[in-house]
Amino acid sequence: MEIILPEYAKYIYEINYLRIKVAKSLAHRDALKYHICKYIELDYMLKVGALEYKQMIIENKVEKAKRMLYYLKEINIHPQELSAIIKKEFEEQDKKIALMGETVNDAIDMSLKKIPSEDEIIEINSYYLVLMKDYSPEINLNNTEEENNLYHEIVSTYKACNVKAMKKYEKLKKDELFFDELEAYRKEKIRLQALLEKVNNEIVEIKNKFPYTEKIELQDENLFRRRKESINTKIQLLETELEELQKELKKF
Repeated sequence: MEIILPEYAKYIYEINYLRIKVAKSLAHRDALKYHICKYIELDYMLKVGALEYKQMIIENKVEKAKRMLYYLKEINIHPQELSAIIKKEFEEQDKKIALMGETVNDAIDMSLKKIPSEDEIIEINSYYLVLMKDYSPEINLNNTEEENNLYHEIVSTYKACNVKAMKKYEKLKKDELFFDELEAYRKEKIRLQALLEKVNNEIVEIKNKFPYTEKIELQDENLFRRRKESINTKIQLLETELEELQKELKKF
């Protein structure tokens, strides 16, 4: 019978407790990255993103018209030279608008596919948490190449929210971690504490930026309604301004 000394037993308990805490944080971080924020952004794009995209397009047209008038009135640029100048000047802005358009289209495409239910996400998270503890390279520095490959399979399955496929990994649970040297336990405890802090900081960072920051407003119908009204008002003002600028441009 193997005898575990009290000091070893203390570290074994602390390290396995830390491994579970880190795994929980990793699972929460990945739930935010691959599911929660993904569907917040989907909701945002479908409800307000298309309107913001329209606003961006009209703002871009207004800015271009103003620049064209500036070149025509102040610099005396020939009208035929304007196209190349404006194209170069607004290249980066045009790219941002195109990217926004792709994001809105992707959201529309995603909305046509099956979206996992809350119960499915909760269930897959329960499997994922255990597997993170046993196979995440962040927790398990001594993973073999085969174990790392398995981890990437698990993450892909998790991203796809394939509960049925995830269940097949459940039988691959590992035994508790064990070191021969007491110093190895001390070092591992320090490493896991630092990793826990790092992952928790990543979670805070995710929650402090888009799309997670839109969560409360999307759930509040009054806030959301006012947001849409504000954007529509801006669009109407921009359309009026653009019409006036285009009239001015026709004089040249």
